[in-house]
Amino acid sequence: RDYTWAKEHLKDMESAVIKETQLRVGYVILANKDGKHTKRTLNTILNQQLKPSKIAVVFFNEDERIKWFHKEIKHIPIERAKIDIVNVIDKDDKNHLIDSGCRRLTETNFITVLDGFFRLDSNFASNLDNQINTHLRKIALVDNIGDGFAVQTDIYKLLGGSFEEPIRDKIRNLAKIQGLEDMIINYDEVC
Repeated sequence: RDYTWAKEHLKDMESAVIKETQLRVGYVILANKDGKHTKRTLNTILNQQLKPSKIAVVFFNEDERIKWFHKEIKHIPIERAKIDIVNVIDKDDKNHLIDSGCRRLTETNFITVLDGFFRLDSNFASNLDNQINTHLRKIALVDNIGDGFAVQTDIYKLLGGSFEEPIRDKIRNLAKIQGLEDMIINYDEVC
């Protein structure tokens, strides 16, 4: 930040820096056969204290459920969250579904992948932001969010997602080789 920035934010520089560095968290929901559970999981994301940057809800070859889900969410204002509905038709593989959703979230800092049954704590994103930006903790992966996880977007892109090997396994192996296992934490350390 230069002199011009400081001059513009003279009254409250600290708040301006906090706002600029705040995490942009994107979410992938792996939709399940019961759309109501998927909608409840979506609501736990929408109720995050730190607003979601973008949400990708991933279905596998489900035209009818997608129509139902679209009707259920059409009342959600765009300013609450941009929601992409993704219909994967080529391969019913969990890692492929995750990658299909993650490709929609490249403008985020963290990608959180959730199963359609998981109820995310409303403080998750703000607590993660606090861990990283206030306590300066280096976090590559938040594991055991139910069956899901949260991964740093740049690491996800650098490692090529789950191509050839699940992204969680890639990160765990790399952390072990580099002696950086402390960069992998569990969900209960965030919430």
